[in-house]
Amino acid sequence: MKNTKLKVAVVGTGAIGTVIGHALNNRPDLELYFLNRSPRTTLTLQYRERTVFNPVQLSDPGDLPVLDWCILCLKEYQYAKARPILSQVLSPSTNAVVLRNGLKHQQSLAGLHPEEQILPAIIDAPTQLREGGGYHQLKKGVITVPAGPLGKMVADLCISDHVVVELTADFHTACWQKVISSASLGGILALTGQTCVVLQDPAIWTLFQQLLEEGIRVAIADGATLPSDYLQKELARCAAYPSGKGSSMLTDRLAGRPIEIMAKNGVIAELASKRGVQASLHRAVAWHLGRY
Repeated sequence: MKNTKLKVAVVGTGAIGTVIGHALNNRPDLELYFLNRSPRTTLTLQYRERTVFNPVQLSDPGDLPVLDWCILCLKEYQYAKARPILSQVLSPSTNAVVLRNGLKHQQSLAGLHPEEQILPAIIDAPTQLREGGGYHQLKKGVITVPAGPLGKMVADLCISDHVVVELTADFHTACWQKVISSASLGGILALTGQTCVVLQDPAIWTLFQQLLEEGIRVAIADGATLPSDYLQKELARCAAYPSGKGSSMLTDRLAGRPIEIMAKNGVIAELASKRGVQASLHRAVAWHLGRY
């Protein structure tokens, strides 16, 4: 009997790769594979008081079958080194999901894969390292993708109790909303080396608001259609964060890992120059974080 299972690979098993892996795990209609630079035999995710242990057989690229889907959970700066592996993983019939921060996701696979088979995606799924290993997902994850045939297929693929897929007709604006938010808050936390408790300092809170406002100006100049109340909602959302909340940029700095500068503050500064808009604060944040 012909095997009709969809063949899916998750590339990168950090926090987001673990969230996606568990969303797809135990689906009887899938053959699921995991690829990661560092070998891991288990993935652990805690969500809603439930800890899930997922034994994983990590495969070498050459051992993979022809994939129907490849979900790339890599950071923006990791794509350059991953290109030799991705050239083996992506076949002409594979649909690729580029799930990362930043803008212009298709450029991550430029020259490697046809653009019409690349689905850009962003995710809101706050996830932190657990004491003793694994990850703790703090709330239900929301993956946002462009509306269209590939987006609909991914929405059908990622049906689970802890991840939902939303389709949008304006993915460019959705990306900008996430970039502004994560660059402004993450930049401050990474620079200070502190969690959201630092926002209690009035001077830091003012700087945070100025970073948001600067990002909004650049986004509008770049064609994003931000809601008129975006700034106020963002300020209210961050004001409600617990003082111990961190960010991925802070986590990376404290762990001595590279920081996603060009997917966040760096891309804001870069596009500000192209659009003739001032973004000196984000440029300064990118410069300082580039030294770590």
